[in-house]
Amino acid sequence: MNTSSFVRSNLNRIMVVFATFTLILWMSSSLRAQTGRSLPENVPQQGDPDRQVRAQEIEAERARRDPQLIMAEVNEDFGRLRAISEEMKLVIKAAPAPDYRHVADSSAEIKKRATRLKANIVFPPPPKDEKRQKNPDPDEFQPLLATMDKLLTSFLRNPIFTDTGGIDVQLANKARYDLEDMIKLSDKLRKSADKMQKNAGKS
Repeated sequence: MNTSSFVRSNLNRIMVVFATFTLILWMSSSLRAQTGRSLPENVPQQGDPDRQVRAQEIEAERARRDPQLIMAEVNEDFGRLRAISEEMKLVIKAAPAPDYRHVADSSAEIKKRATRLKANIVFPPPPKDEKRQKNPDPDEFQPLLATMDKLLTSFLRNPIFTDTGGIDVQLANKARYDLEDMIKLSDKLRKSADKMQKNAGKS
């Protein structure tokens, strides 16, 4: 890697960390201003009392954690998702057959990283009247792989993680949706890769 590429790579990493830290602080203060306390995403203020108690416990635990530790985890997770995204683009182009075991392992790591990012980044709750339209997940290996690649690219290139200006709530919601879809799709992709690996071993 030449000097200019190295500087550009590290500058992008710093911008992501700074913008994400801004997102965390802004969302926390915004939610506190609106509700008088910080509530986790996707948790209604009315409904199951046990769920509300658990939500408050999760938020209290997040508030007690060291912000520097949170940012270190966020930076690590972004780095790994970037690396996996690049690997998946190569897998899609692989012929005649990709490394199914590696895809299965990567899918498990995607779920781990996406789950931790969703816990560490304070996203706004979705609007109560919002009806999200989502296409059904594919069932075959190659379409699953292509869908995961699109989700990774969409999340990693979301301007909210590089724009150090004001926070766009719609972009924040898009990032949260991408994480949720990655978490859900990762299990299907892992199982599909395992199945393809077994079938390849029989042939």
